Amino acid sequence: MKALFTLAAVGIMATSALAGGDCTKSSSDCASKCKGEQNVQVVNAAAKEGGCEASCAAKSGAQVVNAAAKDGSCAASCQSGAQVVTAASKDGACAASCADMEAQKAAMMAKAKALNIPMATFKVGDKTTNCPLEARALAMEAGTMPTVTVNGKTYDNPMEGMDAWQAALSDKLASLTAVSYSVDGKQTQCSVEAGKMADSCHKPVITRVANREFSCQDSAKAAALKAIAAADAVPFTMTVGATEYHCPMTAADASRISGEPVVYHVNGADTECQKTAMCILLASRIMATADAIEHVETVADSGA
Repeated sequence: MKALFTLAAVGIMATSALAGGDCTKSSSDCASKCKGEQNVQVVNAAAKEGGCEASCAAKSGAQVVNAAAKDGSCAASCQSGAQVVTAASKDGACAASCADMEAQKAAMMAKAKALNIPMATFKVGDKTTNCPLEARALAMEAGTMPTVTVNGKTYDNPMEGMDAWQAALSDKLASLTAVSYSVDGKQTQCSVEAGKMADSCHKPVITRVANREFSCQDSAKAAALKAIAAADAVPFTMTVGATEYHCPMTAADASRISGEPVVYHVNGADTECQKTAMCILLASRIMATADAIEHVETVADSGA
C-alpha cells in the first residue's frame, strides 16, 4: 500500500485512470466492476446513490476510491490517491487516513523533484493535476478524456502522452545507471576519450554516476552495478487468473487462451494496463536506483 501511495502521490503512477483494462475503456456500471472480483478497486464509481458501495461491500477486500461523492467532504480530501475501504468511512476515520496521505505526498513530491523525475500533467477542462487518480475522477465527471503534457508537449490522445511519459522515464533511468566522465566541463561516456581530453588540456577527469562524483573509475562502476541491481530488484510480476508469470509474452498467451486479463503487479500497485505498469515500474526503478547510488557513493568515497 505504501508503494501505491508513493507513486500516486507524485503523479508517476500512470494509472488505470486512463485505462480500464485495455487502457481505453471505462464503464459507468460500477457494479459490473465489482462482480466476481476480489480486492477490486473502483475509482469515483458512486454516481448512483449507494449502488456501487452496496455491490463492492459484498466483495472481500474491496477498495472504493472517492465513492462517497454524495458526502463530498471525504471525497474531496481523498480523491488524490487515498484508499477508502468503506464509503461510509467519513469524517474522523477518513480525515486521519488522508492526513497521513498528505504527509507522504509532500515527502515523496520533494524527493521526485530532487531527482528530477519526469512528470506528467493531466488536464480536464480548466482543472490540472499531476495525480492520475484525480485525473480519472475529473475525466469521469466531465465525460471526457484528459490531455497529457510531458516535457512541455501536450498530447490530446492520452495514450500517446503515456508513451511519451514512458520514454522520458526510460531516458531518466538510463542516465542514472551510466558512468560518465567530464574534463574541463566537457562530458563523455567513453573513458578512453576522457583520458585523451585530460592529456590535451592537462585537466583532471571527473567520474560520475548520475549527479554523484567518485574518486576513481572503479568506484563509479561499482555504483553503476549497484544501481542496476537495485532497479532489477523492483518487484514485477503478472497474473492471469490464479497463475503468476514473470514473462509478459507468456502472460499474454495465457490471457488469450483463458480470456482472462493480464494483471500487472508492480511494487505493490496493480493494474490491467501494460502502459500503466511500465510507467510504475520505471518510476520505482528510478527511486531504487537513486537510493542505491547514494549508498554506494558513501561507501566508495570513504575508502571502504
